[in-house]
Amino acid sequence: MQLVRSLISANNDKYEHFAYTETVIDVIENHVTSQPDICIESCKSLIEGVSKTIIKRLDNTASDADLKDMDVMPLFKRAARKLAEYDETLELDFINRTGSLIENFGKIRNARGDISHGRAAPKEDVSSPQFSNLVARVTEALAFYVLDHFFRLDLPDEVETLRRQPGFQ
Repeated sequence: MQLVRSLISANNDKYEHFAYTETVIDVIENHVTSQPDICIESCKSLIEGVSKTIIKRLDNTASDADLKDMDVMPLFKRAARKLAEYDETLELDFINRTGSLIENFGKIRNARGDISHGRAAPKEDVSSPQFSNLVARVTEALAFYVLDHFFRLDLPDEVETLRRQPGFQ
């Protein structure tokens, strides 16, 4: 996850709220071999969080309520579509095709997740460390790709954008 960590750090001045992902990245890295299903859950969470943040930043019609109940694959695809509106170099077709991978992260998390569904012990299905490592690497590559495109956009400063919203203090 060093690619994503470095990219977020390099863009912290303009997008400091992405620093929250450090915690998720730590969980991913610390659980790849010791608790693979927690790693996979965290990979799904990272993709969801990055996708929601991109959508909210690029689509002023998006609300928390609108995004709250969306599954990870539609979130990821929606974020990619919004990015493609701003950046024609984004390989939208390729990203859309990776949606099935993202969808499977969600299915695996729902079937095997430890945290979100509070599984009874012993669990019937457990992911291997090798599979967890694969999911972590795919997650890193996809997160890096969309974040790199997002960070390259010439958007107004985020704090300035927030100040223009009603109710900002």
